Amino acid sequence: MVAQNEDRNRRGLYVFIKRTSPYPSFMAFDATPREVCSTRRSRTNTPLQALTLLNDRAYLEPASALGVRMASKGVAYGFRSATGRKPSPTELNVLNRALSTFKTKYGSRPELAKALGGTPNTAAYTMLGNVILNLDETITKE
Repeated sequence: MVAQNEDRNRRGLYVFIKRTSPYPSFMAFDATPREVCSTRRSRTNTPLQALTLLNDRAYLEPASALGVRMASKGVAYGFRSATGRKPSPTELNVLNRALSTFKTKYGSRPELAKALGGTPNTAAYTMLGNVILNLDETITKE
């Protein structure tokens, strides 16, 4: 159950799990069965996980928050916030081209921008935040 008030953004220490209808994101990322103890998780990389990371509201909201910060502090700031390092000139160029593409896309189709946060600029930065948060070095801990 997702709260609709300010509690929605609180961190959860405990998650109530129903065996008959588990949280879809948990299942996509190979949540272990709760009937037995598991000391090690399997590592997989599936198309369903990629779709979950790109489309689930739980992942789009942090991308939107990162996008808001990037709109005021710059693309390099967003990259560094997510990865812990400065982007190379090539990476920064790719991200700026992606931002330009997103601005063009959402500028010409404002109805798509409304679904992501309102203005075409906000939607473009949200999508750029989503790109950064879906980088392999952002989602994979070695």
